[in-house]
Amino acid sequence: MPELYYNATSVSIDGIGLLIEGAPKTGKSSLALSLIDEGAKLISDDLTFLSLKNNKLYALPQKKMTGQLFIRELGFLKIDRVQEEPIEVKALIGLSLKEDDFLNGEKKKNLFGVEVKVFNFLSSDYALTKKIKAVIKLIQKEWELKE
Repeated sequence: MPELYYNATSVSIDGIGLLIEGAPKTGKSSLALSLIDEGAKLISDDLTFLSLKNNKLYALPQKKMTGQLFIRELGFLKIDRVQEEPIEVKALIGLSLKEDDFLNGEKKKNLFGVEVKVFNFLSSDYALTKKIKAVIKLIQKEWELKE
């Protein structure tokens, strides 16, 4: 079973794993904190352990850092809402400080031979958590159509 660490913060929402990537200071951990405040579970902060099984990509927490989220202005926060079991990664959220960084950006990214949908957003978007919830609904509808 191939495994690797991937430079992204990750959360699970309603049984769906999301990777959050972006350059330093784009708000990956802050977005995770906002999503956790609205019911998400933390998988991992800044570095997510990925595993491939049966052509599906799974995210797992780093053992040493489970339940910790680093917020630049506050330091390490202990998070109680944690995803401890492997969860399938269904999307990658790309964060950027400037719209120009992703106008022609990827719509899919190949990780370990698995195509993962990419959704790009501005870090400063005041409705960012609502848009992430819309992404979750889109993914859930796709699942319903496949079943």
